[in-house]
Amino acid sequence: MSSMWDFYGFKFYDGTLKFEEIAELVEFLRGFDEVHDGMVGKALMWHLSPAGYTWHGYDQFLVDLQNKGMSKQTLEYFLGELHTFDHEHKEILMYSFGKDKNYWSKHRVYESRIYGTFKEGKWETE
Repeated sequence: MSSMWDFYGFKFYDGTLKFEEIAELVEFLRGFDEVHDGMVGKALMWHLSPAGYTWHGYDQFLVDLQNKGMSKQTLEYFLGELHTFDHEHKEILMYSFGKDKNYWSKHRVYESRIYGTFKEGKWETE
């Protein structure tokens, strides 16, 4: 499976990444955070500050992106942190997003034959 982070990265670097694609990803992340105690938002809060962006949540991020504009560096840090987060959590974002972009609004856990069950922000093996 090709990494969804490569997809976003290539589109970012060639200038074809659309606001709607980021908004779709943000909506997915919002659903993920509602189920997993805001763990992605907490990571973004810490890792976007070096780019000069203060994280105030998903709604403000989208408003800033669409209306105020955003530096390429901030968007690069945003995508980079999501990629890093996903590596640290065995690609839970990529797998669940790839399965269904509304996955976390419908489910509380993710089942993987390889990694076990992702529940309450961590993988549980049996």
